[in-house]
Amino acid sequence: MGFLHVNHLAVVVSALVSMVIGGLWYSPLLFVKAWLKELGLTEKNMKEMKKKCSPMKSMGWMAVFTLVMGYVIAILLGKLGLIGDVASSAKIGALLWLGLCVPCQISTVLFEGRSLRYFAITAAHTLVVTVVMSSIIGAWA
Repeated sequence: MGFLHVNHLAVVVSALVSMVIGGLWYSPLLFVKAWLKELGLTEKNMKEMKKKCSPMKSMGWMAVFTLVMGYVIAILLGKLGLIGDVASSAKIGALLWLGLCVPCQISTVLFEGRSLRYFAITAAHTLVVTVVMSSIIGAWA
């Protein structure tokens, strides 16, 4: 299964759902206050950061990288023959998180001095996104 055999709509939908999850995850409804606290930031700091770094540009880049993630997941699930198998696709998403995302994200604790609480917030977000994206792509037979 090559790039051309990927269900592009499934990848785009999974990426959009991932962006919605991220918007909710880092909102006042869920974890933004705890996340900001762990980063040592305040609402005022965030306003200053937005002046230096365009939120729209950041979201645009995040969309690009989320699509890349979706395509990688789709190619992997296709190669494993799991398209149409939601449960197995979700398990692969969890394994990708455990084997690739966690080792990369733990560096924020080990080398950047971030707290385990910060790691828990960001790693749990990545777990949810990876499993949901894998499930959506895997469901799209």
